[in-house]
Amino acid sequence: MSLNKKTNENPINHPDYPIEKQRLEKTIKAMKEVIDSLELSAQNAKQKARGLMRNQDKISANDAQVARFLASSKMSESSKLRDAVKKPYFGRIDYREDGSQIIETFYIGDVRFDGPSDLQVIDWRAPISSVFYETQGGRATYKANGKLYSGDVSLKRQYTIENGVLRKIIDSHIPNGLTQKPPVITPTPQNRQQVQEKKGKQRNTYFDEPILMERLQQGVDKKLKGIVETIQAEQNQVIREDLEQVIIVQGAAGSGKSTVALHRISYLLYNYPTLKASDIVVIAPNKLFLDYISEVLPGLDAKGVKQITFQDLITIVTGVQYTLHKDEKMEMFLEGKPGYLHTVIRNLLIECSKLKGSLTFMEALEGFIKEKTNTFTRKLQDINLYEGKLKISREEQVFKFQSDSSPYNQRLENLKSYIKFKIDQFLNVADNPMGQSVKAKGGKISSKGYIQRIKESYEHEMYYGNEINRLDPNERARRRAELEKEQKQKLTQIEKEKTSFLNTYFNDWTTLSVRKAYQEFLQEDWIHKLLPPNEHQTALFMAQYTKEVLESGKVEKEDLAPLGYLKYLIDGFEEHVKFRHIVVDEAQDLSPFEFKLLSMLSQNQSFTILGDLSQGISYKGFTNWEYLLKGIFQGITYKYFKLKYRYRSTKEIVQLSNKVIPKGLPRGLPIERSGDQPKIERMDSAQAMLRRIIELIRFYKNKSYRSIGVIAKRDSECQRIAKIMNRDYPEIKCNLILPDTTTYEGGVSIVPITLAKGLEFDAVIIVNASDKNFKDNTFDAKLLYIALSRALHHLHVLYMDTITPLLAN
Repeated sequence: MSLNKKTNENPINHPDYPIEKQRLEKTIKAMKEVIDSLELSAQNAKQKARGLMRNQDKISANDAQVARFLASSKMSESSKLRDAVKKPYFGRIDYREDGSQIIETFYIGDVRFDGPSDLQVIDWRAPISSVFYETQGGRATYKANGKLYSGDVSLKRQYTIENGVLRKIIDSHIPNGLTQKPPVITPTPQNRQQVQEKKGKQRNTYFDEPILMERLQQGVDKKLKGIVETIQAEQNQVIREDLEQVIIVQGAAGSGKSTVALHRISYLLYNYPTLKASDIVVIAPNKLFLDYISEVLPGLDAKGVKQITFQDLITIVTGVQYTLHKDEKMEMFLEGKPGYLHTVIRNLLIECSKLKGSLTFMEALEGFIKEKTNTFTRKLQDINLYEGKLKISREEQVFKFQSDSSPYNQRLENLKSYIKFKIDQFLNVADNPMGQSVKAKGGKISSKGYIQRIKESYEHEMYYGNEINRLDPNERARRRAELEKEQKQKLTQIEKEKTSFLNTYFNDWTTLSVRKAYQEFLQEDWIHKLLPPNEHQTALFMAQYTKEVLESGKVEKEDLAPLGYLKYLIDGFEEHVKFRHIVVDEAQDLSPFEFKLLSMLSQNQSFTILGDLSQGISYKGFTNWEYLLKGIFQGITYKYFKLKYRYRSTKEIVQLSNKVIPKGLPRGLPIERSGDQPKIERMDSAQAMLRRIIELIRFYKNKSYRSIGVIAKRDSECQRIAKIMNRDYPEIKCNLILPDTTTYEGGVSIVPITLAKGLEFDAVIIVNASDKNFKDNTFDAKLLYIALSRALHHLHVLYMDTITPLLAN
């Protein structure tokens, strides 16, 4: 498809400049008038609220609350428009819907503006705005209210507006009006090269977008920013998918996965009025990443969305703030020491991670609670009280307990309440074991309890009995006193029998605690009983290691899902914990068990799941998305998307990083943004490498780059470099990033690869990519790919001795 693009560095040269300039000025003026009106309305509402509060009556107080809400709403709307005045819109489409002769012009901006009809601005999240993102011109479709609409786009126009001034106009349009689809050529051995060249040209043309290229050339800010102006068609499709389904997005490094997810949240909140920000949760890999993306949602009019780590989620679910043990397993994997013993231990730890994160482990925990249930029911006995007048069979109690679908502890309480109810009903409502009313003399129904009938029996004898009435008055009084005393003793005895029974019977009905239950589950007997024989060796090693961690007062990351699930089985989740939409970033590193727990916390199985299998470095994580769909979301509506393009990095950086991706794992395609070739440089010593790092940092800072990443394989390497730099080169002001780092400061960052995922830098320096540091295996290849793919513009790889075989060619 051949597109004709007119790029005007000076918009005055554009034939429509006078019209567009006038339109912009009118729009800004109209916006300011609306802002003034909104702020005046807000001020009046505030004054009204203050006046009503002086009346000090309930009706006035309610009216004042309404007035305050109105003032707040007006001020919120005013604030959005005040931000938009600097750049009311960024795009325009001229569109004619099928069946209509009218070409409509739509201006598209960050927020909607309902001004005069010729000055209106459409919100980027509105259905019609999809046309702007999906097409360069020609045929276009969009969906609104479940219906598909089609039409023709005769003009797509982009603007650069800065502080209310029109700086640039860029048109995308098709000569002679409509686009004709290119002919489809079927590949054959004879024309295969022709087909590949044609595909390459189509890809290159597709990304001949000056605004996008301009944004990509800019330096990285301290925090991740929105991409409303430059959303690409493949990203737009993900953003605008329906709510009630599972969306899985496989996206290469730099494809915009995280940004797409956050824009999708904004889109859903805009288009689903009943969906609230508090209904949505974003699960991110760590606190650092959460801080890095923290400004995106507020900037997209999506404040109030919960953004947390999986650990935070478990804290919410269990009510317990678990302290994480140092990730010794990952340290060992990163160390990669040679030797048979290290290999055996490493492989065993890998299997431990996989086991703890498996659905098999989850099912074993279910089996553990089931066994606890069986053990408890074996304690139950027939209840026989009040000389056999009240009986509750063991079978009745077992049925009541086992048929209850509540969590374990709640079932205990429910059975206690049931037994107490049966006793109280017998004593106070109807004196028969079935709790039914009994027929009294004369055929009438009696609903009197055992206590009442005892009272009436004594009272009848005291006042109406033949024997007592034959006595003389003195004897009669004495006898009545005796009967009153006997009655009181009998009633006291009844209460004592009840209390004594309940205390004795319930004495060993102990509730379970989550942590103690988990520790008990890890005992050898339970391991053998509940896990498959082929897992016993791994499980026993895992159990011993985990018990030592638990005894230290901490837990491993892999323990969080089991502890959360035990909480569900033992106490249950509060309803308010459940969400209507769950976004999971870096999903490839979550385990099946963790995903199963997330699915239990969803009200409607609505997910946006994003990840890159080529960056999966957790052994408990996924190696393919099919397992996630079949194992966790089987039978649920889903869609799978692959973001093909890597927008972050230059073509040269993408090509180099793609070379280290292991065979069979997904690769992203570069866009047509060229830059310097990545540099691979050998250093003679660690001291020489450090000096070179300093030189490169100074070089990049002189180029006015705001974000420079020094990336090493291990935490210890980063700590060593940061210590020397802060001591000997304090003017550089480097920021060391470690697992407990919670804020991203930008500038010069020294960061281990495991924490670099999701981050991006103008320039990246990789520390010691030697053959000893990065071996020719899948794990090290993924680590190196993560490191290489962080760079936007410049990449410099340093190594000592021999270069890693992953980059040898």
